[in-house]
This record gives sequence, C-alpha cells and structure tokens, in this order.
Amino acid sequence: MTQSNYGGTNYQIQTGENNTNVFHPAPPPAIEPRHFQIPFARNPYFTGRSDLLTALHETLGQTGAAALNQAKAIYGLGGMGKTQTAIEYAYRYFQDQPFYEWVLWVNASELTLAADFGAIASGLALPNHEAQKLEEKTAAVSHWLETHDRWLLIFDNADDPALLKPFRPRNPQGRILLTSRAQVFDALEIARPIAVQDMTALEAITFLFHRVDQAPFCNLEQRENSLEWQATEQLAKELGYLPLALEQAGAYMRVKKLSFDKYLKSYRK
Repeated sequence: MTQSNYGGTNYQIQTGENNTNVFHPAPPPAIEPRHFQIPFARNPYFTGRSDLLTALHETLGQTGAAALNQAKAIYGLGGMGKTQTAIEYAYRYFQDQPFYEWVLWVNASELTLAADFGAIASGLALPNHEAQKLEEKTAAVSHWLETHDRWLLIFDNADDPALLKPFRPRNPQGRILLTSRAQVFDALEIARPIAVQDMTALEAITFLFHRVDQAPFCNLEQRENSLEWQATEQLAKELGYLPLALEQAGAYMRVKKLSFDKYLKSYRK
C-alpha cells in the first residue's frame, strides 16, 4: 500500500496482482445556495438615508437571543420612501457588505400576505413545495425560518400589524423588518419603531440633480449665482421633500428634457 498527500488531502492506493482499490475522501457536505427574493431592482437614484440605514443595521445586526427575537419596523406616511429604504438595506447587506445569506420579501397587504409568504416555499425549493397546500407551505416556511440563520425577511406594507401574527415564526433564527404606515406594533411585540423622516433639503436637491442625470453644484458661489440651483431648491421645498413626489418630478423632467426653472414655473401654474 502506498500513501500520498497532496494539498492536505490523503489518498490511499492499495495495489494487488489483479485489483486496484482507490480510496477517495468523502465529498464535502452540500451547501444551500444564497438566495435573494426581492421583486424590485435596486434604485440607482437612491439618495441619503444613511443615518436610517445605519440605525437599522445596528439593531438588526446585533447578536444574541434578544436580537433574534426582535423584529424591527420603520413607519411613515405614504411617499416617505419606506419601501425604497428597505430595498436599499437588503441590497446593501446582501451584496455590498454581505451579512445575510437569504433575503425574502412579502407584500403584507391583506390580499397578498398569505400567497406571498407561501411563495417563499417555492423560492427556497422546500421539499414538496409544488404539491403542498398554502397552509402546508406556510408551515414549511415557518419551520425553515426556525432552523436556519443569516436570513432577512421583509414584510412590506404591513399597515395592519396584527395580520402578521400567524406568519411570524415563534423562534426565528434570522431578522425581520417591517415597513408600515402604522405607528404601534404591540401585536407583534415590537418596541421603538423607527420613523422615516422627510429628506433634508440637501438630500432632496441632490436627488433631483441625480434623477435628471446632472451633477449638482459643489461650489457655494456657483449655487448662489445659479438660477437652476435656486429653482431646484425651491421646487424641492414646494414638493415637501417627499421622495415619491421628487421621483415623479425628476422622471418627468428627464423625459421632457426640461430645466428645473421651466418645470417650477409650469408646476406653479
């Protein structure tokens, strides 16, 4: 019998007159592939919200039993950018700074909640997911969430938090994030939700310039002497610094190739 060692792997070869036995090392255990199940592309115009994203990850990124059992919610009025913030958080900590191995998305409105949650079974290719009824898929997903870690589950539009109770795993091993117009989440035992605030004036102006594919003025003197900067500043203010309103205005200006000054005059009419 001869032994050879290559790169730390031991191969044993036993030779005889009429037979040769080769003993190979056992194959490594199968590793489940990383999975990103979000129905939206990353927003290339996402601007600001750095403090909010940092606060979110400081909470969701904690370790220990207390952190695992605590979901986090961000709330605010419609058009505040809650969904876009959740999307950016998911991409950032799955792709840019990998923290999660699985990212799962559920539209938590009353009409879609059960179906979206059940669809996770298909996305994860859980056993018998094609043959299972919706209730069985829901149970299978809950079991998976309780036996795997390093996942992020996002419930978007969770405006009625009580609806989520049957879908929240009892002993989650990953992290849960909600976006909602509600402000109280006692039904889910979520304390201290984070309010999504208006964009700052500078964030709103920077967003508008990026949305129409222009570089914002960096020099203070240029800003003070520029009608475009002044028009952008006034437009952002009149739109209430709301991300959705800013997005609609920026998209329209880009398609129509309008200046900020012309759009502002038209908007005021």
